[in-house]
Amino acid sequence: MIIGSMVNAATVFAGSLVGIFLKRFVSDKYEEIAFQGLGLSTIMLSLSMMLSIKNPLPVIFSVVLGGLVGEWLQLENRFLILGEKLRERLPGMRSNFAEGVVSASVLFCVGAMTITGCLQEGVTGDFSILLTKALLDGFASIVLATTWGWGVFAAGFVVLIFQGGLTLLARWIGPWMSDFLIAQLVGTGGILVLGIGMKLLGIKPVRTLSLLPSLLFIVIFSLVFPH
Repeated sequence: MIIGSMVNAATVFAGSLVGIFLKRFVSDKYEEIAFQGLGLSTIMLSLSMMLSIKNPLPVIFSVVLGGLVGEWLQLENRFLILGEKLRERLPGMRSNFAEGVVSASVLFCVGAMTITGCLQEGVTGDFSILLTKALLDGFASIVLATTWGWGVFAAGFVVLIFQGGLTLLARWIGPWMSDFLIAQLVGTGGILVLGIGMKLLGIKPVRTLSLLPSLLFIVIFSLVFPH
């Protein structure tokens, strides 16, 4: 079962609906300060994740190589085009729908609690970590949905598919994942989360989706160079 992931997706759905509803009653200045608070909190979270890095050199190579591969595959552009086509087909969608899906999905899915929670549920059946994460994501989705609207709601499906798949996969690979590999993977994810924080604060529009292949490369490098 993937109970933790289902509950997590449900809180994202519920939180985003609340945020969409509250949007009409919240002025721009309150929306801005809420985003700034979430952006600063996201950067704090990313820094705590990056502190888990045991060997920074493979992480650097993974992020750079992953970004190059992601750009070569045009991951960011392809997803934005797909999101725009979906927005055109569904009335009422805002122009930043795709940006909301990408940013919210990365924020919700790339983190220490995601990896450790899915591993814990997959290996032991205990989904307590994912329940805690669900509560946090529910509050975050309220704030995000005041700007990105239905894009955050759609990210709930990404949470369900990604975390559910990772939980099922953990049943087979979890016992063979070393603490070193998990630490490197979490640290690399922290760099991607930092990009989301920078975007939330309006510092720099980081092409986060193009950096996603770095998570695959850090797994490979961690297995080849386990120290």
